[in-house]
This record gives sequence, C-alpha cells and structure tokens, in this order.
Amino acid sequence: MSTKIEVHYQCEHCGQHYLKRDSWQKHETACAKKYVKESPCFKCAFIEEGSEPRYDGKRLTETKTHFCDKLGYNLQSAAKRSVTNSYNSIPMPKQCPCFKKA
Repeated sequence: MSTKIEVHYQCEHCGQHYLKRDSWQKHETACAKKYVKESPCFKCAFIEEGSEPRYDGKRLTETKTHFCDKLGYNLQSAAKRSVTNSYNSIPMPKQCPCFKKA
C-alpha cells in the first residue's frame, strides 16, 4: 500500500482550491471577491451600477460598470483594470472622502 500527500492551496477570499502554488498566487492577486472587501465604493450611496458592451476579439460580452455621482467618473474595480480602457475612468479608491453609506 502506498500513500500520497498532496498540498492544496485555497483562496482566502472565495475558497477556490488549487494544486499548484503559482496558479493559486495568480488567482489571489486578481480574485474579484478580494476587492469587494477592500473598496468602500461597492457599499456607497453615490455609486450607480450599469453595464456596457465589450468586444474581446472573439465575442461581444456585457461588462459591469460603476459610476460615482459625486466624483463624476466611472470607477474601475481592481479586478477589472486590465480590461477597462475607458478614457473617463479612475481606479476605485481604498478610502474615499465622499463615501456615504447606502
């Protein structure tokens, strides 16, 4: 009889499991649930959610957008910064002076 010990890596934000350390680290840096916890914008009264079409080279998809009425900008969550190329957008702040609890 033989036994095999495997190390599993788990994302602390969403609970997803990985067998390879590199895959786990790559996922944790861009996990969408991580940024929901970090940015107060998701819980702000001034934020408006919408959607806009995006073409990724193969197909047309809908992407969530977040617009801040107070700042007058589209806000990019950290998870979406690589795919959002809007000229009128800024990264979501970790602390905002305009924050008002919804």
